[in-house]
Amino acid sequence: MRARDVLHETGAALSANKGRTFLTMLGIIIGIVSAVVMVSIVSGFEVWLEDNMGLGAARVVTVSSEDSDRPLATDDADFLLEVCDDLEMALPVASGVTTAETSSAQSDATAASEEDSEDMLYLMGVDPDYFTMEDISLEYGALYAADSGMALILDEAAAESIFGVADASVIGRSYDIADNTFQVVGIVEPTSMLMSSLSISFAYLPYQTMCDAVLGEQTVDEILALVAQGGDVSFSAAQIAGVLAARHNISYDDEGNQDVYVAETVDSSLENLDIFSTAFNALAFLVAGIALLVGGVGIMNMMLTNVTERYREIGLRKSLGARPRDITVQFLAESVALCLVGGIIGILLGYAGAWGLVAIVVQVEPTVAGLTPVITVGLVVAVVCICIAIGIIFGIYPARRAAKLNPAETLRYQ
Repeated sequence: MRARDVLHETGAALSANKGRTFLTMLGIIIGIVSAVVMVSIVSGFEVWLEDNMGLGAARVVTVSSEDSDRPLATDDADFLLEVCDDLEMALPVASGVTTAETSSAQSDATAASEEDSEDMLYLMGVDPDYFTMEDISLEYGALYAADSGMALILDEAAAESIFGVADASVIGRSYDIADNTFQVVGIVEPTSMLMSSLSISFAYLPYQTMCDAVLGEQTVDEILALVAQGGDVSFSAAQIAGVLAARHNISYDDEGNQDVYVAETVDSSLENLDIFSTAFNALAFLVAGIALLVGGVGIMNMMLTNVTERYREIGLRKSLGARPRDITVQFLAESVALCLVGGIIGILLGYAGAWGLVAIVVQVEPTVAGLTPVITVGLVVAVVCICIAIGIIFGIYPARRAAKLNPAETLRYQ
């Protein structure tokens, strides 16, 4: 039986009852749509995140302690600069969380408000080189010096939360933190698109001021180290962790590892993101698999119904010389075609649905502007292969049943 004849017969069989054909494909369509929407959005988010990490992020090593009994010391940053040749900067960071209190006393823009509102405000005690290292641009005002005392820099989200505006009018205004009055000297762009999308506001003050006036103790939550241009970031990260372990007398296990001081790079963060996306994609396909299983059962049921309805056709074809293999191929082709057409419709609807969902997210959170769904060739190939497999698995039994029918009995069927 020629391929052209198989295709012609398949099209005629599926179009004979369009309503039933569509309802049978619906399970396949739903399963593919759910998988495509979730996978394409996660893939798009990975690309968006990588694009918004900043030009210098690839050379930054973030150092932290996993043991609260062995924290980083104040002079560890200077020590790393002395012993690690590839480092351009090493800055201690102290952090804390408070609330951004918007009141009539602090904001003329909300003077008519009867109730104060509070948002989360993330405090960062950093030296001015931090802004260069993290590629954070100054929008208004100026950066403070390391010994500027009660100077404060807000990101746009924090300025908006506290004063109702994020422009030059905020410069010079006062704001109280931990019973201390700070003066706003600058406004910077959002720390990152991700943090901004999560509605987290940042306020920056000199590192030593943070320790003395806000925390009340000398604290190092993490150290940010900038590797020189052309340096081996992975090697520097391993060297930093080893140097700190040796300095603080941390013992190694039998495999030569220590789990106190951790030095992370963008590459390691992306590896964690890949692990997350892989797990999420597996979950997406698991959810889609349930719908596909239901769709496959529906296809088997329809094909068995087709076999019953076409007894006389099958008997006539066999009496004219059609072999069992020809009958099997014909019904398998119909089953696979059902799945493939449903898969193609699912891909198109899923991609359109992903764009629609992203458009809604961007309207709610404009900070994620630029996020687009990503549908890869690998995803399309996987969907096609899955559809073919489902068509064969759930179509083989009806096809074999049709092939084994006795022509004499089928021709007498009313």
